[in-house]
Order: sequence, then structure tokens, then C-alpha cells
Amino acid sequence: MAKKKDSKVNEIKLTEKEKKQIKENIMDEIKDDLTVELSKSLVNEVNKSFDVDYKEELKSRISDEISDNIKSDFEKEEKRKVRGKNFKIFRLYLYIIILLCIIGFVFYKMYKTDNLDIIGIKKLGHSNINITTLPTTEEDNKKAKLLEKYKDILANVKIKNTYYINGNILVDNLTTQEKFALAYNTLSEKDIEKDGSFYTLESTKLENAYKNLFGLDDYQAMDFSSDGKDFKYSAKTNYYLALNETETDNVDVIMNIESIDENDEYVYVDVITAIRKGDFIYSKDNLNASVTKYKDTLDLSQFKNKLTTNRVVFKKSLNNTYLYAIY
Repeated sequence: MAKKKDSKVNEIKLTEKEKKQIKENIMDEIKDDLTVELSKSLVNEVNKSFDVDYKEELKSRISDEISDNIKSDFEKEEKRKVRGKNFKIFRLYLYIIILLCIIGFVFYKMYKTDNLDIIGIKKLGHSNINITTLPTTEEDNKKAKLLEKYKDILANVKIKNTYYINGNILVDNLTTQEKFALAYNTLSEKDIEKDGSFYTLESTKLENAYKNLFGLDDYQAMDFSSDGKDFKYSAKTNYYLALNETETDNVDVIMNIESIDENDEYVYVDVITAIRKGDFIYSKDNLNASVTKYKDTLDLSQFKNKLTTNRVVFKKSLNNTYLYAIY
């Protein structure tokens, strides 16, 4: 009879230490697998969350940029339209101004040529208009007549001292000596006798000059000074004698008539005033800087802005006029 095999398989005997080691290895493998799976899961979740946030942020950023671009483009378009509108308004105003100038010029030419009645408008001064004006030509004629009438009115006013053109000179307020000085300047060289450095003047000649300039009958001979000369009166000879000649800053005052007006009592002469020193003229306000070179035909109106003006007033008396004031 065959010998029966032993049913028990030979068992591998493991020590407790080996068992423990195997168990730890198995647990490490499981842990690694779980860690990998968890990591992948977490990464996927983070990626998903990141994708959503990034997409939202990107979408918001793009939306803002598009909004800003649209707003900027809109503002640029608005400014362009405003500039275009302003230019059109300016151009319209310019056209209107040009048109009004043309119309005004046409009306002016029609007025000057007496053709306003063509469009049913009567020229000022016609019988059907209550307002009457003095035509420009008549005003010019009046001025021209006054200038012609009084063209020589300043011939008897000769000034050699800027004191008399500083304004507010009223003849009634002048001293007798100051009046004599102005009257003396109107005399000619033949009225004054010169012998070396001595000058003699007949009293009656000064008296006549005094009356012709001021129209006064109150002449009384007395000492006076003028043009750098001191005159002493001699009642014995009825002559004036200049004992010496002194250095002064006396000058020649030049006056050019600018306009003349008058009323029943006075004649008003507006003049441009210059100071002549040597070969040049100056403003009375600046005797250090010349305005231009002097010549007999000099027209002071060319230099009006650099010179001063005065008003010389004459008082009427019968057929003559007499110096009354200098303003």
C-alpha cells in the first residue's frame, strides 16, 4: 500500500519583524497611490478654480479696456464734432460780417451819389425827414473859412519862455512885467536900437505892441525883463535901456494851428506846440531829446504824438482880436 502524502503543505514561517516590514511596505504603496490621486485631484480642482477666476478677471479686464476705448473714441468724436461746429459758426459769422460790410459800403456809395431813392430811402436833410444834419462838406467849408479868416491870428503871439505854455495862463492874472515881456517879443529888430551890448527901446513902441496884443489901455512904463535882457525905464528920455545881457534858457515856441472855433465873444485856436532850440525842435516835456530837425516848412502835425498841444484864446473886440488866455 502506497504511502499517503502529507496533506499539510510546508508553510513558510515569517518572523514578526518580517511581517511588520511587509505590512509597512504595503501601507507605503497604498499611501503613495492615494497621495498621487489626491494630488491630481487637488491640482485639477485648483486648475479649474484658477481657470474660472482667470477667465473672469480676463473678461473683466477686456470689458474695461473695451469700455475705455469706446469712451475715448466717443470723446474724440465729440471734440471733433464740436470743433467742426465752432468752425462752421465762426465761418458763418465771418460771412455775415463780410456781407454787412459790402452792404454798408454799397449804401455809403449810394448815399454819397444821391442814389438812395432808388431803393426808396431818402437822404438825410430831405423835406420828408424831421432830423436835419449839417453835411460833412458844409462842416469842412466852415472849418476852412475859419482857418482862412484867422490864419494870421498867431502872428502877434511870440513866446520865448516855456512858462507861458504850461497851461492856465490868463492875461488878467499876469503881472505888468510879464505882459511887457510878451509884448516885447512881438517887436521887430528895427524897433530896437543896438549899440554894442546896450539896447534902447522907445517907450511908445512898446506901448503900441502892448495895446495891439492885449487890447488894453492901462499901459504905464516900468522896468521889465525879456529875452535875456533887463530893461530899465528912463522917464527923462521916455526910453528903455538894457544895461546888460544875461544868459538864459529862453527858447522859441512854435505853434501850428490844428483847428479853430469861435462864438460871439471868443476865438478858440487849438495848436500843436514845439520848442525850437538851434536847428532842432523839442517837446516842452523833454528838452534833452530832439524830435526832428527844424525847417521853415515843417508840419508839426506829423509829430503830434511826440509833442504837446495848447489852446490859445482870443477875445473879440469890434474888428480885432486880443490875446485872452493860453491853456
